Amino acid sequence: MRIITFFLLFTLSLSSYAEPQGKSLRPPKDLITKADTILDLIDSADFKSLINHIHPIKGLNFSPYARDLTKLFIINFPPKIISNFRKDKHLYLWGYYDGIGTPIELTPMEYYEQFIYDIDYKTKSEGIYISNKDLKTQYSLNAIYKTYPGSSLVQYNYKGTEATGFKDFKDLILIFTKIKNQWYLEGLAHSESTL
Repeated sequence: MRIITFFLLFTLSLSSYAEPQGKSLRPPKDLITKADTILDLIDSADFKSLINHIHPIKGLNFSPYARDLTKLFIINFPPKIISNFRKDKHLYLWGYYDGIGTPIELTPMEYYEQFIYDIDYKTKSEGIYISNKDLKTQYSLNAIYKTYPGSSLVQYNYKGTEATGFKDFKDLILIFTKIKNQWYLEGLAHSESTL
């Protein structure tokens, strides 16, 4: 799969949040605050607290790959199962490894280590706000737009290293829906170069 890399640096202050090129819309402060809180919970694998931020009806969807796809593979979990992720030893089918097509059958913590917090996004990435309007025009995230047509994103992008030609980039994408002036996490997607 051909992947477009972004060349970005990270800080967690509101003023540092990048926006899609050429746009002037400022990120909603409440969404950025929510995203940073969730990133802290993900960093510490605090799933019990994370469930307080997920969609109350739909639960939370997970996708191992999100860029340059026509359709996302999604596995959905209700809050009760997510709160137990640290102890859950059940193997779930999370999708299929890109390029080789073999099943991604992992426990929740194995998936966490490979497809959620596979690098330290708090210190090595930049938070990028993508509004619903801008998401519609982002070709590489077309599958997310089709799956979550009313959503806005905060994408934590690790640009990768120059030594690899930035082919080791990674994304952690938080997908939000707003209900009655409250942002809820509906999807948690990941991207990486598989070249």
